[in-house]
Amino acid sequence: MRTVVIQVTGLADVASPELGGKTPLEAATTPVLDELASRGILGLMRTIGDSCLPTVSTATGGILGLDFAGEIPPPGAVAAAGLGVAVPSGSRAFCLDLIAVGEQEGGAPALVETRFPELTAEDVAALAQALDEAMREGRSNARIHAGAGSSHVVVFPEAEAVGFEVPPDTLLGRTMAEALPPDESGGGLRAFMSRARAALWEHPVCTRLRERGAIAPSDVWPWGGGCACSIPAFIDHFGVRGAAVARAPLARGMARLSGLAVEPGDGEDASLARRVERTLALSGEYEFVLLHVESVDQTSPRGSTTPKVEAVNRLDADVLGPIVEGLRGAGGDWRLAVVGDVTSSSAGRCYTRDPVPFVVATPRDAGRASAPRRRFTEREAREQGIFLGEAHTLLERLLRR
Repeated sequence: MRTVVIQVTGLADVASPELGGKTPLEAATTPVLDELASRGILGLMRTIGDSCLPTVSTATGGILGLDFAGEIPPPGAVAAAGLGVAVPSGSRAFCLDLIAVGEQEGGAPALVETRFPELTAEDVAALAQALDEAMREGRSNARIHAGAGSSHVVVFPEAEAVGFEVPPDTLLGRTMAEALPPDESGGGLRAFMSRARAALWEHPVCTRLRERGAIAPSDVWPWGGGCACSIPAFIDHFGVRGAAVARAPLARGMARLSGLAVEPGDGEDASLARRVERTLALSGEYEFVLLHVESVDQTSPRGSTTPKVEAVNRLDADVLGPIVEGLRGAGGDWRLAVVGDVTSSSAGRCYTRDPVPFVVATPRDAGRASAPRRRFTEREAREQGIFLGEAHTLLERLLRR
């Protein structure tokens, strides 16, 4: 039996005044998802524990069968694994997010943005290189490694390790004076961020964005530091071989730490269409395949819902449609699960601990009458579906013989 899980970051959201009180899922046109919800098993799942940071790595770990009560490693260590960055003994890796700091009412500089959808892959690499060069010129031993989107990784020697405990999204709208530690305890962090700010401000990529009227990254935010780590192997836990198709560092890192075969490799085509193609191909080689999709969450700046609706429409047509058609065409026994991993609140402009919808489909569902017809939305999952209080139990059910 083949099992495919499609994990979509930011698929779940909260009601938005911009959408007439609907969530992006409710406002979107999703015939494939709605058919799966009508004929399959629809439910709501808790992916973030009460004591856990609401991050993609936490949610991915739960989806892959880890108990978020104690088995999820720090995000920085996960992101480093996702990028294939070695963390030497005595060093710590941090997620390094690009942020924009701007003037708000009252004149105090504040954290205003953490998403920069206009950055190309070439832009991302160029900014990471400039940041790393700035650290070397400043005689810092911190090394910066290019990631994806606005997320990179920085590795500090233990003596220089500085950073925040929480991701920047949790402090959007707050002044930097509130966010930064006082001078007497945060001098090293302030110095690191100052060097990064100087490198970003005059960089051609950021200048180009500002000239277009777009928000450009102006600062960095190191957070979630951790040492090199290991977690229980997927095959030991479930007794099946697995693979993952993931580009984003946190999802990719959890898959790699779990021992899954991870694609795409360095230099390979990472387009979404290619990832869909590889998912179907790998489902013929492995008993379990995870496909992570970050485009719904990364398509627009924080808080913007209309582009997110359009991204959900494309997800349904360009990802779910071909996956369902491919699985049905290949025949045999299979199970497909589509899950949100972490709720991305457009209203709050941050990730939350709210449960996320999921649906499970099998080839037998096609002949099952649907009465009444259901939509794949947060509301219908809550009102008509089942509830899983712990994400790690989903795969235990899916992979049950």
